[in-house]
Amino acid sequence: VPGGRSKGTILLDAADGRQFVVRRDFSAALTGTSVADEFPTIQAVHKAGIRAPAPLWLETAPDAIGGRFIVFERLPGRAMGTLFASDASPDFCKDFAGELARLHRLDPAALGLEDALQFGREAHPVQALLASFKARYRAGMPPVPLIDRAFAWLHAQLPRIGNARRIVHGDAGLHNTLGDGDRLTGLLDWEFAHVGDPAEDLAYCRFLVGQILP
Repeated sequence: VPGGRSKGTILLDAADGRQFVVRRDFSAALTGTSVADEFPTIQAVHKAGIRAPAPLWLETAPDAIGGRFIVFERLPGRAMGTLFASDASPDFCKDFAGELARLHRLDPAALGLEDALQFGREAHPVQALLASFKARYRAGMPPVPLIDRAFAWLHAQLPRIGNARRIVHGDAGLHNTLGDGDRLTGLLDWEFAHVGDPAEDLAYCRFLVGQILP
């Protein structure tokens, strides 16, 4: 299933009129991540003014409702796309770009997230990211010459890559945004957030945004 199925989502209407969203781990961690890992990052970036949903409570006991969970305030808006298609407007994409720019200006060390974020203590986060993907590839499938050549090419580019140490969302596509008309109302699903180079987020969303904006 292409995206959106790594965690469970429950919508709640409280008796006093408030609306909440529960994001829950499944019993089988499809991506190897837990909401418990996301919580400090979402808490910090929300406090810094990023349009992430306000995380209210974290439950780390997996037996409470069949998995660890976070309760958020429910944001207005609708999902602005899938991995492969979107009806978002050019102005929405510009608002999305502005939000990514604000995120990429944040210093993980200043927010106390170096230990909470993957690669937060690595001397060269991009190199560490590449090594992690290569290790997963080698552990998970037989060698493929094209993929081996791609990793060799990437390693050859490392001396040309700077050592940016910023917060990277890691899944910054339109499928993880909420919008109301031309305005972004929420940046969702922070399970792949890490320290690295913001260019990663821009490359990730370029395919779909490039169909809407030049």
